Amino acid sequence: MGLGVAFELSYAHPNITIDYRLGRFTNIPGLLAFVRVGLNLDLSSQYNWNYYFFFILIGVAKEINFAPFTLTPSIETDTEIDLGYFAALNAKLGFYVTQASQVYFTLGYNLFLSNPAFPLNVGIGFKYGF
Repeated sequence: MGLGVAFELSYAHPNITIDYRLGRFTNIPGLLAFVRVGLNLDLSSQYNWNYYFFFILIGVAKEINFAPFTLTPSIETDTEIDLGYFAALNAKLGFYVTQASQVYFTLGYNLFLSNPAFPLNVGIGFKYGF
């Protein structure tokens, strides 16, 4: 169906991502559009550390496969409910466990344009494609 669902545990931004493969429309293999929903758990000292800030991101990614490995750079943006404008660059290095599932490591930089917050995103995740 071209859908993928990923669950990611990361230092400051745990999330769930739903992606859709655009390759059939663009003739660019591995091109993905996605929506990411998560929490921003690491905030600057001006915020109460007990608050959990919710975010929704939209973005595009390009999956580059080196079977059984994959590298997926992405760019995403959002208007966060509590933290203002947000943009991110991320890359995932994954390993296909089966043809439809992968385990991956992610590293990224998050730019909060309105308020300061911890900019790094480091984590692990699991993705399953339908």
